[in-house]
Amino acid sequence: MHPYLFLRKDFLRAKKLARADPSVRVLLALDGFSLDNETLATAFVQCLGLSRQVDVLVANCNFGVSPMLRDFLGRLNQYGIEYRLTLSESMLASQVAWYTQRFPGIRTVVTNDLPGLKLSLGTDLGRSSAEGYRWIGLAKAPRRDRESLPVRC
Repeated sequence: MHPYLFLRKDFLRAKKLARADPSVRVLLALDGFSLDNETLATAFVQCLGLSRQVDVLVANCNFGVSPMLRDFLGRLNQYGIEYRLTLSESMLASQVAWYTQRFPGIRTVVTNDLPGLKLSLGTDLGRSSAEGYRWIGLAKAPRRDRESLPVRC
């Protein structure tokens, strides 16, 4: 099954949520070392349900845009989600801290490395939560049939 094929009810629910507040801007903070199709599919559903404007930040990305990431961005575009892409060779935590300071309109951060951000940002993460930031981790269901190998961005 292709990772972007969703149940119709999930798509309709996400579409309804996205219509609720079109002015919300979301930061999708991804670690390029651990990108895979399942993570991007989960990120797509989250972004579709949260906002029509997404800032995509890919850290630890030394090789530019991969076909997998290009497909993800095409899906965002296809569903009418405006995005701004930033690629960085730096670590995710430092880039998230820099990005949220540079663009104060972002109030929700969706990431594929929430435990790593909690460890790296520590009290700064707690302070930003108290200031109104919402942090969402992208969790994947465990796969028993095969291991998912990390793919560089």
